[in-house]
Amino acid sequence: MNSVKASPSVDGTLRAAAVAAEQAGERLDRFLAAALPELSRSRLQALLASGAVTRAGQTIGDGNTRVKPGEIYDVRVPEPAPALPQAQDIPLTVVHEDADL
Repeated sequence: MNSVKASPSVDGTLRAAAVAAEQAGERLDRFLAAALPELSRSRLQALLASGAVTRAGQTIGDGNTRVKPGEIYDVRVPEPAPALPQAQDIPLTVVHEDADL
């Protein structure tokens, strides 16, 4: 079983996941998906590609990397960008209208 610790940082949340003996040899992307189930696999792949995953201070960008017992992987998960919904001018058909509406 792996252990995951999360701590806030200036540019997002830093999550640390430690590799347990029974997880030795797993692919990094599979290990992270199991350790951080709140993140989708595609999100984890994007984080790997962007350099947000490190091991001992070294950036790891390849999900095919095999993990070893005792290794600790840090994943920096940035804060989500605020949604900026835009109104759309769409045609509406009024079905019923009276003085009470």
